[in-house]
Parts: sequence; structure tokens; C-alpha cells
Amino acid sequence: MTDLTLLVVLAGGFGASARYLLDRFVTALFGFPVWPVGVLVVNVLGAFGAGAVSQAPEAWVAVAGTGFLGAFSTFSTVFVDAVRLYTAGHRRKGILSVAVTLAAITLAAWLGVLLAQGIAAINAGALG
Repeated sequence: MTDLTLLVVLAGGFGASARYLLDRFVTALFGFPVWPVGVLVVNVLGAFGAGAVSQAPEAWVAVAGTGFLGAFSTFSTVFVDAVRLYTAGHRRKGILSVAVTLAAITLAAWLGVLLAQGIAAINAGALG
């Protein structure tokens, strides 16, 4: 196992733990039956981070993007929660939760990329 692989594995453990703790915290604040807010918050933060990290050197993408953020965000849970809402009689909320998540994570990823590009441009100007 290479050092980079080991770092990805460790970052994944931290990412999964952070997702669990944040999801539980947000869900305790807002409750699940109304809306899967915890998973939405996790995925929006994960998409923003992934967008920002996508502009970093390859090793950062591997550790922070694939390792931490890959384990932190959870796209499959979006659909599980949507099915749970739908089958519990909250059909509109189930469908809407998927649509809102797709829109929110797309915007968050885009903003993360723009932030990283802006920081890179500032740094290039400062160095140039």
C-alpha cells in the first residue's frame, strides 16, 4: 500500500465519521419526516468541497476529494430517503427532495470551483 493510498483510506474514515455526526446533528435539529435535511446539508457541503478541491494538485484531489469528501457525501442516501418519504405517503416531498438536492449540489460544486479558481488567480497575481 502506498503512502497516498493510506492517506486516502484514513481520510475516508474521517469523512464517513464526519458525515454520520453532521447528519445526526442536523436531523436532531430538524427531524427526518419533514425533509431529509441532514443528508442535504452533507451533500451540499461535500459538493462545494469537491468543486474547490478539484482545482488542487492531484494528491490533494486524491486525499481530500476521493478520501474525505467521497466518504463524507452520500448520493445513494438521497434516493433511499426519497423512497422512504414516497412510500410513507409523502410523495411530493420524496420527489422534491431529489430535485432540490440535484440543484443544490450542482450550484455548490460550481461555487466551489469558482472559489478555488478565484483564489488561484489571486495567488498567481501575487506571485506574478
